[in-house]
Amino acid sequence: MKYWKTARLARYSLLYLVAASPILAITETQRIERLEMLADIWGKLYLFHPSIVTSQVDWSRVLIETIPKVEKAADTDELVAVLNDSLLRPLDDTFTRAQKRETVAAGPVRKVTARQLSGNMGYLDLTDRRDYGANAASRVGELVRGLGPVKALIVDLRFAAAQSASFAWLNLFLDSP
Repeated sequence: MKYWKTARLARYSLLYLVAASPILAITETQRIERLEMLADIWGKLYLFHPSIVTSQVDWSRVLIETIPKVEKAADTDELVAVLNDSLLRPLDDTFTRAQKRETVAAGPVRKVTARQLSGNMGYLDLTDRRDYGANAASRVGELVRGLGPVKALIVDLRFAAAQSASFAWLNLFLDSP
């Protein structure tokens, strides 16, 4: 009996050493980034996805089972597969899927513009976030004021590519803070 315990301990130690090998493992920074990403996705799904409330899935257990798989994923393709299979499949939602972000070559900057359409309708072309500037809220405010009095305003936010920008200026269109 003692032999089996020693053999089992040796096997687990060997598996741990192989799994922790720097040749096969991701860097510690990548591991932390992946775990932060997993926590962010899991938390948003937990708070906002309707299947969490309506299904019998133990969402905490799904997270616990997904963590080691995310840590062991060798590359981005494998990470996406793990997220889809382990984290998102229990939701039974065909529209909730992880996918690799494709990089799109950026074309020329499209100017942010405003124009008056028929009657009292205004149109803002905000499709290229690269032209928002440092203070996007004041820029959009100037464009809206330049339209004059309008009863309706169309804001075109169809972005061509994934880019980072602040959307705080959208608060301009809220009736109350």
